[in-house]
Amino acid sequence: MVVLVEPNRPAFLPRLLAELGSSGFDVTVITPSTLPPSRSEMEQLSQREGATVELSLMEGGGALEIWIVDPSTGKATFREVILGSYEHGEAPELVAIRLVETLRATLMDFASPSNVAAHIPLHRAPEIGSSTRAGPARFMMAVGGGGAYSVGGIGAMEYLDLSLGWRIGSRFNLAVDGALTPTRTNLQGPEGQANVAWYRSGVSLGFCASDPAAPIRFRSGAGVWLSVMSLAGQAAAPYVNTSTDFVSVIPHLDAGLHFSLTPNLGLAASVSMGVSAPEASVRFAGREVATWGRPLWLGGLALESALDR
Repeated sequence: MVVLVEPNRPAFLPRLLAELGSSGFDVTVITPSTLPPSRSEMEQLSQREGATVELSLMEGGGALEIWIVDPSTGKATFREVILGSYEHGEAPELVAIRLVETLRATLMDFASPSNVAAHIPLHRAPEIGSSTRAGPARFMMAVGGGGAYSVGGIGAMEYLDLSLGWRIGSRFNLAVDGALTPTRTNLQGPEGQANVAWYRSGVSLGFCASDPAAPIRFRSGAGVWLSVMSLAGQAAAPYVNTSTDFVSVIPHLDAGLHFSLTPNLGLAASVSMGVSAPEASVRFAGREVATWGRPLWLGGLALESALDR
């Protein structure tokens, strides 16, 4: 038997190998070149290792794929995909026993006279309910808010944020986000006052520094925002009211934690540090009253929901 695993091997793998060995299977563990492995690669590995049964653990073990290869032809004749193999937090020995029992049941079903006579084609098994599915989703949406702060006189600003994410690998994701300030910040001086609003949008690349299927995940990333700071002045006599928009680019670094609340919903806490290029400068009648953006600190909370489950 060949057991195919991702580079980040699940914690229950040693116990699973022990259970398979005690059940009489001669096991070889391999990390395939592509995830999930293709049918042709499964057949090549089977011929190379002399195996007729292959067990693929996908999404950190949250999905189980069973292949059976005809030794006379070297072609796969049976495929079963079972999603939601276990829930996070379960003991490794329980997960291992469940997977082995699932494998045994599948092999017994395949070996039954009716199935052998019918030459079962490759097929996909019905999915287990979404309440038991594990692992990160491919598409995510996050809604949240937080605060931004920069030294220089403008102070703290609150913001609301919306982002859409796409997982492009087992550990990487690409996100597009936008944010705005729900209320304006007020700056005052002898010349009058100005109301400040802030808008931003951009893209970022994220990296999951821990097990991407774990209930608590450590994240890091980097990206760039296009920032627009809108100022509306209300001048005291004899000055004149003016309004202006200040546009800048803000490269930023990110870090955070993700807490799984349900298989489809999570809570994300994040902090970011960016630098505005150029630095924003607020002037009243030619006098600089505040600067902003060097550096810029942000902290926020967001609810993340899977879009493909």
